[in-house]
Amino acid sequence: METWQINIVLAVIILVTFTYTYKFMPARLLKNKKPFFAPLPKYKTDVTLTNRIINTTNPLATLSETLSKLGFTLSKQDETWATYSGGYRLSDFGEHILGGSPVNIKVAQPILNPTSIIIEYAWFVVFDTGNLWTFTTKLKSKLSR
Repeated sequence: METWQINIVLAVIILVTFTYTYKFMPARLLKNKKPFFAPLPKYKTDVTLTNRIINTTNPLATLSETLSKLGFTLSKQDETWATYSGGYRLSDFGEHILGGSPVNIKVAQPILNPTSIIIEYAWFVVFDTGNLWTFTTKLKSKLSR
């Protein structure tokens, strides 16, 4: 095998390993202070949802409508989590923060108050300088108003 072929195989192995690690590692609790450097960023926080979302006959549908206005669509749902994907058209809310990087928002099921959410990049990111933290903090604030 040539050196360049070995390098490609090693790069693929490293990429798959990082992706697997990122997808299955537990989320960190969102802290009050923005991190300067966060390896493999993924955050979990509790959100006290606004009455407009929680006091409806179908809070998930109302939450889906709210998140769709931010560019997210429901991509997966099971008994424990509803996952919303988006990030390409985050409008003014998050585009300048994330630069159009795709993001997943996981919302605990059933929707209670407070509700746990997990925010992660759709594709693994080796490190973050606080952008995902900023996005998560703003999203938490937006869902609470």
